[in-house]
Amino acid sequence: MIDAADTTVSDRSGIVPADRLDLAYRARAVCRRDWLYSDAELGMVCPGDDEVAALGVLRDITALLDARDVTHHVCDGTLLGIVRENGFIAGDGDIDFRVDRNALIPELENVLEEGGFTIFKRSYTEGRVANIGLARGGILVDFYGTEFARGQSTYELIFKHAYLSYRVPFDGRERVDFRGVQLWLPKRAGAELRFCYGPDWHKPAQGWDDLFSHGGVFRCVGKLRYLYAAALRFQRARMQAQMTRPDHAKAASPTIRMAHRLRALSWIRLG
Repeated sequence: MIDAADTTVSDRSGIVPADRLDLAYRARAVCRRDWLYSDAELGMVCPGDDEVAALGVLRDITALLDARDVTHHVCDGTLLGIVRENGFIAGDGDIDFRVDRNALIPELENVLEEGGFTIFKRSYTEGRVANIGLARGGILVDFYGTEFARGQSTYELIFKHAYLSYRVPFDGRERVDFRGVQLWLPKRAGAELRFCYGPDWHKPAQGWDDLFSHGGVFRCVGKLRYLYAAALRFQRARMQAQMTRPDHAKAASPTIRMAHRLRALSWIRLG
């Protein structure tokens, strides 16, 4: 079992989950996603449904990235499953890695393909590769292109025709053994999980929004309609995290909805 007792977010970073979304308007297209294969064509299998294949994928990706000295570690749902359940979360559809964004180049894709992996998608933000998706034996893997810096790491995900920026504390990596596979995890994994998933990260979440419930999201860049949509979803996700079931009627009231709309408009930066 991975030790996650230390759940205090690093004081060096000074990062806390955002209470508002920075909305940056761009008139031009800022992102693109290219799908090369569908989930059905790849024969998608949840890692928890074929743990032998999933562990082999974790082992081989770690070895391939280590051989090229590429900074990386498992993250998000994969990290949560390893720390919280000593396994894979039931129903989680893929394996997640944060990988040095500068390493997401054709030469790395060639190495991965030689290792039996199929590249099935690429995402671009501001003309640079931001994420790649790969698969082997039906196990899907997301590489989130990440800028690693002292105290924090940042990465981007596409939302409709805009993109979201995420920022999480980063205190380095540590090598751990997970079911006989040597992996890289972020140091003080419990602190990262608390930051990303909230103080109740050790319990399955209700009403989780994969893009906007995450504690690291802080910015959306794109055209006005997508900024507005992002701001509304961000506010709903933050309210969902704070409220209990009896409060849901209040969250959906016309007054609350109007307040969300006005706040969303006030957050937009046109310059």
